[in-house]
Amino acid sequence: MPDNAASPILQAVEALRRADRDLAVSLLQQTLREGAQHGLHWKSVARLAATIGEIDLSLEASRRFAATPPASLERRLHYLGELAHFGRSAQVQTELQALPSSWQAHEAVLHFLGSLSGEQGDFAAAEAHYRGAIARSRLAPQSWFALAMLKRFDAGDPDLAAMVALRPSVAKMAPDLHARYLYGLAKAHADIGDHDQAFALYGEGAALRRGIEPYPAERLVAMTEALIRDFTPTGLKRLTPADAVEEAVIFVNGLPRSGTTLVEQMLTSHSAVVDGGELNLVRAALIPTGDYSMNGALAYQQRMARHPDPWGKLAADYRGMLAKRFGLVGRVRKQFNEEHPETRHDSAGGQQKLMLFSNSVAPAEFLHSRRAYEAIPRQLPAMPL
Repeated sequence: MPDNAASPILQAVEALRRADRDLAVSLLQQTLREGAQHGLHWKSVARLAATIGEIDLSLEASRRFAATPPASLERRLHYLGELAHFGRSAQVQTELQALPSSWQAHEAVLHFLGSLSGEQGDFAAAEAHYRGAIARSRLAPQSWFALAMLKRFDAGDPDLAAMVALRPSVAKMAPDLHARYLYGLAKAHADIGDHDQAFALYGEGAALRRGIEPYPAERLVAMTEALIRDFTPTGLKRLTPADAVEEAVIFVNGLPRSGTTLVEQMLTSHSAVVDGGELNLVRAALIPTGDYSMNGALAYQQRMARHPDPWGKLAADYRGMLAKRFGLVGRVRKQFNEEHPETRHDSAGGQQKLMLFSNSVAPAEFLHSRRAYEAIPRQLPAMPL
């Protein structure tokens, strides 16, 4: 532990810059042991803990953030969202019941309930909650977007007329909300067969998104070239295989709209298979490799030369994260390429991490879902990229 323990959270950030995940975890644990029971800074601690796959630490920090006085619905909903994201369904219900009565019918709570119902497959309840949120706050772009994704529009649909009427007001809102609203409106026009207008709206939304998240063309070209150059059968032989045997995880890999969701549904129809979601835990487990490159992997392997099973250690870290999220029962499906919330363009990076991690978890099962090229033109109207 560093001598200067006055700011363990800053030391944890520095440890991550050095690719020392174990030290970062230790410092976050220290922060929670020694810190106050509430405070706005806990949101940053929760985000950092989630980034490195420490779900329990993240949720405790989120709880403390939510408990910060004065009472705030926004902070409570943030905590509820984190609980739901990490599969703590029972805790979500307990927290919902504990909300003050004045908050129970708030449009933000209703929107959250709609999202929760949709994730659980109760689409009728989800639609009812979204409509309740819209009724309480007519200018509710996120609820309109969610409703648009949930339903199918018909010609003359009053919901479409309402969305069109609200468009000038939504245009004055933050660009991310405006873009999402435009995508929902585009989907509605696609439903009724007005594809020209749908494409125009997708284009407007995409232009807003580019202002928020520019397409990193040069970085992706460099990443792809490195992937082709380094991650060959010969290159991968430079990595020492793990001794540990991984049989609990099924990795489903594929680009968006390549059938990964259908594969998930087929697999999880079996009672022994649990949906692993898109939790980004592989990325967290591979933090010790630094930049996830072959050079980073080899540097990690060299640092851990005295460890009996360096790649097995990363697999053990990953299993520990899965246990915190799902418990120790059943098989887990992990949809890899779509689990990176920081970018929609990281398919090459996803493949790179997957190939690195395969060295840790062999002989785990890897399924690759490949899109039929002739299907791409038919799917473009539904792809707000």
